[in-house]
Amino acid sequence: MSERRATRRYYLRGLGTAGIVGLAGCIAEDETPTDGDDEQAEDDPTPAETPASSGLEEWPDFGGHLAGANNFDGTVVDMTGQDEVTVNVGAGNSGLAFGPAAVHVDNGATVVWEWTGEGGAHNVVAEDETFNSGSPTSSGTYKYTFEEDGVYNYVCVPHEASGMLGALVVGNEYPTAGDPPGEQEVAVDYLADANDYDGFVDARGFDEVTVAVGADNGLAFGPPAIHVDPGTNVSWVWTDKGGAHNVIAENDSFDSGTTVADAGHVYDHKFAERGFTRYYCAPHKGAGMKGVVLVGGDTLDSYSRRYDPSSETDNGTENGGSDDYRQPDFDGYLENANNYDGTLVDMTGQATVEISVGGGETALAFGPAAVHVDTGATVVWEWTGEGGAHNVVAEDETFASGDPVSDVGTTYNFTFEQPGIYTYYCAPHRAAGMKGAIVVGTDHPVE
Repeated sequence: MSERRATRRYYLRGLGTAGIVGLAGCIAEDETPTDGDDEQAEDDPTPAETPASSGLEEWPDFGGHLAGANNFDGTVVDMTGQDEVTVNVGAGNSGLAFGPAAVHVDNGATVVWEWTGEGGAHNVVAEDETFNSGSPTSSGTYKYTFEEDGVYNYVCVPHEASGMLGALVVGNEYPTAGDPPGEQEVAVDYLADANDYDGFVDARGFDEVTVAVGADNGLAFGPPAIHVDPGTNVSWVWTDKGGAHNVIAENDSFDSGTTVADAGHVYDHKFAERGFTRYYCAPHKGAGMKGVVLVGGDTLDSYSRRYDPSSETDNGTENGGSDDYRQPDFDGYLENANNYDGTLVDMTGQATVEISVGGGETALAFGPAAVHVDTGATVVWEWTGEGGAHNVVAEDETFASGDPVSDVGTTYNFTFEQPGIYTYYCAPHRAAGMKGAIVVGTDHPVE
């Protein structure tokens, strides 16, 4: 057990990041689930959007166990003061979750897992084998009395890979992980295997924001991570790629219903309160079709780009997202540019901007291929060491890095003092599509 003691109490949000839990010495009241006659409660005891203080002195160390847990939004639900606590088995819209996923109970409390009948056959198995409900079943209850403090991680064996994970914090002596990570860390952890995720898109300042369903390879949300203001309406719009999809919140706050494959189908949800919501497409969650909506709060340390309402696919804007935004006119220069998908990455507000030389799958690309910077910003091209020898040459000869080089870590700097559009290329690989563009300031040609 940790010897650290904190004098403050936390609102519990976040994920443990390290540690191995191995605890024993509890008493199982029932070795197998028993059929119960009690009527199942209509609502799962899912965590509230604003977590209550559970009296924990420090953030529990779950060892990363809850990183991909269904129905877990970073909240440990306070159930201390109760001799008997109920956790639903088969919670959530998919029936593949424990509800609540993480709870805090007193030493000596009995936890009753109650099957909902949803999601197929389940069981409850501790990772350290302290308790085990037995073979998977679709009905019944299982009870266990905890008589030692600690953190107890557990799973449903048939659906562990699908995210049916849970945890119990017992008493006040338990492994700790220091301060709880913030909302962004919890969200980013959830998106670690999400398709098409390259950072949060800044969509604040818009009343309406659109997210494509079936983006990229057809198994992604586009963009998968957005930061919006409270009161924003998010519209998920179906493409014709990837088969039938739906949109389901991990905390059950919204659900588009049965899967749909029709292009142009729309599902709307208005986000009234600050916080974050993780969501997924049920048929393709395991394939990485997941997303996050972050509502309100502080400005993040960085964004991948600025939301662009004028494009069917999300691009960065060059004026902070005003309704009269018009796409810069590259005069077709980027049509065959490697690593360019139509996105102008917003890097305004930064005095120094970095672009990789030798990026992309072929290493014959600039990354990003098209960026927007402020007048006066310095762009630093940095060589990756991949794809052979490269250089950086402006079409109008405004700048040139010199002879091609291949050494990893080589850099070339140029400060842009005049607004405009600057197109450039790598001379040895120009014909192969190694081209890029810098949009500087706001005074430039537009389409």
